[in-house]
Amino acid sequence: MNAFSLRRPLWSRNRHSALQAGPLALLPLLLTLLLPAGPAGAVEVVDTPVWTIGLGSLEAATYSPDGSSIATAGGRGVVLWDAETGEMVRIIESPSLVVSVAFSPDGTHVLTGSWDGVAQLWDTTTGAAIRRFEGHTRGVHSVAFSWDGKRALTGSWDGTTRLWEL
Repeated sequence: MNAFSLRRPLWSRNRHSALQAGPLALLPLLLTLLLPAGPAGAVEVVDTPVWTIGLGSLEAATYSPDGSSIATAGGRGVVLWDAETGEMVRIIESPSLVVSVAFSPDGTHVLTGSWDGVAQLWDTTTGAAIRRFEGHTRGVHSVAFSWDGKRALTGSWDGTTRLWEL
């Protein structure tokens, strides 16, 4: 089993399922979710559902701005989930291994970064590709939107960060 395989979640706050990958893959997410739950800093461990992403390895996971959806990225695409029920809503297939994902501020789009050095903007309602951002010479490991959704920021293993007008 590789370091990014989906495993049993450790903790859930407000009955929302938390995702856990291999030993260090989602450590920052886990550290923000693990909060003292009792005397002497005890940590509450609860049983939550395991979601199988079905597209290969789990590389990234994020909540939509309103908290109603979760996007998991890995393999050749993104899976959108209903955050309350855990039901799969949509699969967005990509031509390359997806390693990063972010929701737009209004939640209507996701931006993905791929191993092939391309970032891509997708419609969350239809799953349609809207625009490709090419220019990095190595994989795009991080993606983000500006607060107003008018720009996208990408970071790459080529050592560059690029700001894109949307």
